[in-house]
Amino acid sequence: MTTKRTSRRRGYTLIELLVVIGIIAFVAALTALFFPGFQSRSRVESGVSSISGWLLIARQQARRDQRPTGLRFILSRDNNSQLTLCTEMRYIQQPDDFSVGQYTGYPERFADTDDYQAQFTFPAGINFRTPLDLGAGSNDPFAVQDGDYLEVFGGGSLHRIQVSGATTLTIPATSPLPAPDSPGAVAPGNYRIIPQPRVISSEPPLQLPQGVVIDFGFNANFDSGATRLSNPPRRGDAVVGAQFEILFAPSGAVVGKATRLSQIFLWVRDDSKQTQQSTSLLRGNATLVTVQTRTGFIATHPVVDDSADPYRLARDSKSSGM
Repeated sequence: MTTKRTSRRRGYTLIELLVVIGIIAFVAALTALFFPGFQSRSRVESGVSSISGWLLIARQQARRDQRPTGLRFILSRDNNSQLTLCTEMRYIQQPDDFSVGQYTGYPERFADTDDYQAQFTFPAGINFRTPLDLGAGSNDPFAVQDGDYLEVFGGGSLHRIQVSGATTLTIPATSPLPAPDSPGAVAPGNYRIIPQPRVISSEPPLQLPQGVVIDFGFNANFDSGATRLSNPPRRGDAVVGAQFEILFAPSGAVVGKATRLSQIFLWVRDDSKQTQQSTSLLRGNATLVTVQTRTGFIATHPVVDDSADPYRLARDSKSSGM
């Protein structure tokens, strides 16, 4: 007679359960410790890759269209309410010079400011607000903007425009205009408007990954705040609301205000809450996107934790780039 044996599955002991719970807790602790840092690095790497790619596209488009093309950096406020951070960019392109009708001089100067109000005459149905395609990738109405320049009589000084009307332009008193009775004042084609770059309206805004910023205000000198880490070009004068932009010529070189710099540094970092209180140069996995102004050469570099020269690696002419 055969005896049937019933097998019993042995349960886990208390010690085994405690060991498993301990392992799970250890893995969870490691994840909490390292995963945010990994996520931060990943976001910054993605942002750096995007910025480099957008700059490269702008440089290639300038060559394709044979027209200066670049990026404009839209600034937002930091924790100190300063316009120093950028999370959004727009493609820009410089339109052709504008000259329709004729400059007829200025009838008067404003009594309170001594500014000049230049007057113009146009063919019927045309003025500074007429919808015209000036070759900037859109059919938006041409409107003279603050920062555009007026040149009269084919040479001489460029006059920076303050305010535009339909047939008038206001020029600051510090930039005298020729008198109305100057020779050639009413000759056809006796002026031109040199426009600043315009946003390409057909191109959507370019957004950095959540939490990633280009920091135009982070300082290497933490005590006095005297040294700017980012070295951006400015559009216009150093006034409130001045915009930062990088504009490539068809040759690939950087043109405009940035030409006074040999190299542009864009300081890219993670601005999430866990990095905002740090004063380290490396906070937020800071990384540099650099542009050589003479050649338009684009590269990325790590930041050096050295307040005397955090750009040391970026200055290496043998570094790789795009």
